[in-house]
Amino acid sequence: MFFRRKLLLILLAFLLLSINSSYAASHEVSMIENVFVPETLSVVTGDTVIWVNNGSVAHTATSGTSCNPDGFWDSGLINPGNSFSFAFDSVAEYPYFCIPHCNLGMIGLIIVGETGIKIDGNDSSSDFKFKNTTLNIFAEEIKITYEIKAREYINMSVYSTDGQLTRTLFNGIQDSGIHSVIWNRRNSDGSEVPDGIYFCIAKVEGKGYLNKIIKLR
Repeated sequence: MFFRRKLLLILLAFLLLSINSSYAASHEVSMIENVFVPETLSVVTGDTVIWVNNGSVAHTATSGTSCNPDGFWDSGLINPGNSFSFAFDSVAEYPYFCIPHCNLGMIGLIIVGETGIKIDGNDSSSDFKFKNTTLNIFAEEIKITYEIKAREYINMSVYSTDGQLTRTLFNGIQDSGIHSVIWNRRNSDGSEVPDGIYFCIAKVEGKGYLNKIIKLR
């Protein structure tokens, strides 16, 4: 029992080191009429922000303050149904605005923190909490239920013990409340994964939350 526990701790440490060195995510900001949703978004270095025009008129995502561009990035006009993406590689706060609608208050802020996942406890004070820490390991589909306390950007992914991404289960914005995702024991290519040990990690606002180990038959 002691040897098994020690082995699992070693595997977990290796997994977290691997993820910290290679983890990157994409975050979506919706452009709806004269507002960015969310207006403030926290990411980490290496992450990409995608602005998607879900409104009925053209917008821009232009870095700068007081309706004055600073030259860091400028999407140009993004027509309805189109998008623009930008990858952030430096820790800082980046204000931005929509050129045609800045005077109407269409402004936003990207907060970029340090790369890496800080694993937080799954306690009652956390902004995120797994609800089913004991999974049905013999089911063809594994249901993972969790709760978030505020509208947040969530990345929920399954990793192998060598730190490789197996499958992204959810990547986007969710409202507060209880949510569930299903893992059908397949990887991103749709192939069934081999039996073994897998980890489910949720990334929420730059913090990571680890579910119990997923053991497959």
